[in-house]
Amino acid sequence: MSAEWAARRIVNACLRGDAELVLSLPTKIAVKMNALFPGLTSDVLALVNMLLPSDEGGAGKQAKTGKQSFSEVSPSWVTALNERAAGSNNQIS
Repeated sequence: MSAEWAARRIVNACLRGDAELVLSLPTKIAVKMNALFPGLTSDVLALVNMLLPSDEGGAGKQAKTGKQSFSEVSPSWVTALNERAAGSNNQIS
């Protein structure tokens, strides 16, 4: 999603006084699933958590900067919008 589009939606929600704003379709689906099936959502997220890598490998508990946090997935087409937004906002060092 475009950072400009998201920012416009966030500012408009603030001006309207909205208490909550959900931007993307996958997030909207997740919010509705959690409202309808909170136990199932919790169980699914627990399973997903088990699939995530532990903190024992890689950097472990050592602090790392964002610049040091690249992986096989980053940068790639998956993170293209983030990379473009970071460049346009002078957030790449």
